Order: sequence, then structure tokens, then C-alpha cells
Amino acid sequence: MKSGNILLTIALTLGSSSLFAQTGAASGTRFGMGEDSLRCIQNISLYEPYAKQRNYKEALDYWELAFSECPAASKNLYIHGVNIVKWQISQEKDPAKLAALKEKLMNVYDQRIKYFGNDRQYPTERILGNKGVDYVAVYGKDADLDQAYEMLNISIESRLGMSSPEVVKAWVDVSERRYKNNPENREIYINNYLKSLEYLDEYLNTLAKDKMIEYTENVKTYVTESYAKSGAADCEALESVFGAKIEENKENVAFLKQTIALLRRSKCQESDSYFIASEYAHKIEPTSESAMGMARQSMKKDDFDQALTFFNEAAELATTDDEKADIYLSMAVIYNKRRAYSKAREFANKSLQADPNQSTPYILIANMYANSASDIYPSDHVLAQTVYYAAVDKLERAKSVDSSKTAEINSMISSYRSRFPSNQDVFMHPNLKKGETITIGGWIQEKTVVR
Repeated sequence: MKSGNILLTIALTLGSSSLFAQTGAASGTRFGMGEDSLRCIQNISLYEPYAKQRNYKEALDYWELAFSECPAASKNLYIHGVNIVKWQISQEKDPAKLAALKEKLMNVYDQRIKYFGNDRQYPTERILGNKGVDYVAVYGKDADLDQAYEMLNISIESRLGMSSPEVVKAWVDVSERRYKNNPENREIYINNYLKSLEYLDEYLNTLAKDKMIEYTENVKTYVTESYAKSGAADCEALESVFGAKIEENKENVAFLKQTIALLRRSKCQESDSYFIASEYAHKIEPTSESAMGMARQSMKKDDFDQALTFFNEAAELATTDDEKADIYLSMAVIYNKRRAYSKAREFANKSLQADPNQSTPYILIANMYANSASDIYPSDHVLAQTVYYAAVDKLERAKSVDSSKTAEINSMISSYRSRFPSNQDVFMHPNLKKGETITIGGWIQEKTVVR
């Protein structure tokens, strides 16, 4: 039997008596009694079609009567009610009325908890998660952060049905704001950030489908970028938070992996904690992350052969392009230090294959070209200066993929251009003509244009 027919049957059964009319709110019953029950059922049947069509203006009056008179009638009152009140908020300009509507939205959640908080599929803890998301959204900078955190944290800790990306995002945002208001909340924020990545991955691997996959990935990117900009990623502070814990957890591989990943994301790969955690983790369960930690520790000791061994191991264990880009670039840096420029360029290009949108490999290659100029053409000063053409070509490419380094790269370009052959030198040189393509010799073997 369709829901509309069910409501009609109930209405006909209960509507015959007006003697005992009483609302559901007053009687503690689902629909109320007598004529009040009939009015409740009629209002529900009238508002629902409009709400489903998102015609909240027409739904509003009927919904408000049902919401106030028979609050236990259906949890759909609250599912639709949130959308209806949010629509009201979006339409209201008067500050006093807007404040009242925000309270009304919170009351919709509170009333749902009162009447349907024991719902097996969507109990109080999950309702609080959505309430927390909307509380932060509608109150903005005026939100009571401790109150928001309590709602979101209860929901997150329950993990009922797993936390949705929206709830995780709001939880991390509030954690960050509480930290910025009070630095004593730093460790809570850091731990919540780490947990958020774990929870989002869990959601991706089990529940996310279609558009939610992309949305969840975007949330992961958002919380990571927010963390990097938050100020909590200070290496000295992280050292003080995690330093002592590493020794206590030296056999806890999950903790060690989490710590290594956090320190890497925070660009703290030179910290003692990063090295120690990597060493303990690598003994238990070698991963790309732990191998990179061992490699960087070897680099710090100037043991470049050992570093390359660990980086090669890391490359074999790597599962993402980001990891591979980082590993190959680090190997390029080592070969550059050894002045093995051809090998360094090989790994810089491997890094670019893994991540084409990074500028550092191009900058490294440009510097190697510039440093090779006199070695490639030791007896021809003018040809040696043409090497800077190729260096600038790489810098222009670097600038095209990474606008954040424009000022730094432009400074290098200006410096290298000052070393180009003069117009007179180009005119007088038998092998050069402005505008023609030439091939730079030596290990470079790259075409460029005479300026």
C-alpha cells in the first residue's frame, strides 16, 4: 500500500471523533488524536510533494504545522525540515530574523534527536555530525567552536556508518580554528588531521561511489593544504610533540608510519624524529616512506652510495606518482652533487614524468646547464655563453608549470640572460646567426635558438 493511502486510512479511522482532539506533541502520540490527528496527516501529505520538488516556499506553512503539532510522526519531517529552514535562511536579510532562523535550524536537529535519536540507521551520533556541519556553516565566525567541536567529535568518535567527508572536513576545520585561538590545542589538531586522512581513505575504499569519490579526494586535498598553511606544521613543535612518543611506540608500525608521513608532509625530513621513526619502521615493515627516511638520513651523513641504495628501494616500493616524483628528484640532487650531470638530468626527467607540474626539476637542470658552460666549450667563450640559452629555456618551462615561483625564476632568468653572447659576438661568430636553431654540445645535446 502506498504511503498516501496509508495516511488516508489513518485519517478516516481517527477523524471520525472530534471529542478527543489533541495534537501529537500534547498527547505524546505519533499523529495526535481526533481532529488534530487528521490535520497532522493532511499537513504531512500537503508539504511532502512540495519539499520533494524543492518548492520550499509552498511547503513551509504545512511543514511548520506538522513539525510543531505532531513531531513524532516521521523522521522525514526533519530530513525535509533541514532543507526548508536552510532555504528560509538563504532568503532572509533581517539580522534578528536570521538569528531566529539559525536557532530554528538547530532546533530541527534537537527535535529529531528527541523523537528519533534511537533510530538504528541514523542515531543521535550521526545526527550530531550533520548538526555540527550546519552549525559551523550558518554561524560562521560567530560559531562557538567548543560547542561545534563537541558535536562533531561525538559523531566522529562513534564512527557509526563511518563518518561522511562533510563531517570529517568540518571536524578538522573546527580543530584548526580551536588551535589558532589557543595554541595548546595544537596536538589535538595534529592528531585529528592525521585521523581525518585515515577516515577519508576508509570512506573511499568502502562507501564512496560516483561523484563522492571525487568529492572525498578533494576533501583530502583540502585538509592537507589547510594543515600545511596552518602553522601547526612547525618542525620544532612537531619534534616536541612526537619526539618522546616515538621511543614509546618503536614497535607500533601504524604509529611510526603515521609519524613519518606527517613529518614528510610538514617538510621536516631533516628532523631527528623523522630519521628515528623511519629506522624503526623500516626494520619492522619496509615501505617507500621508511626507505626514503633511511635515504635522507644517509644523505645527512654524506653517505651518498647508501642513500642511493635506499632511494632505489623506495622507488621499487612506491605506489603513488607523488612518491616517485619525490624519490627521483632526490636521486637527481645526489647525482648533481657528484657532478654526474647526465645521470642527474635522467632522474630529474623521471621525476617530471611522475609529476609534470613541478618546477624544481627544471630549475635543477637549468643550474646544471649553467654550471657546465665552460666545461662544454673550454676554448670558445662565445659558444660557452650559448649554453645559457638552454638554461633559460628550462627556466621558462619551470615558470609555465609553477606560477608560485615566478619571482624566484625571473631573477634567475635575468641573471642568465646577462651572460648571453652580445649581438656583436653573435654577428662575428662563424657558427652563430640570430634566430637560428643550434644544438648545445657535450652532455647536454639539446636544441635551442640563438638570441
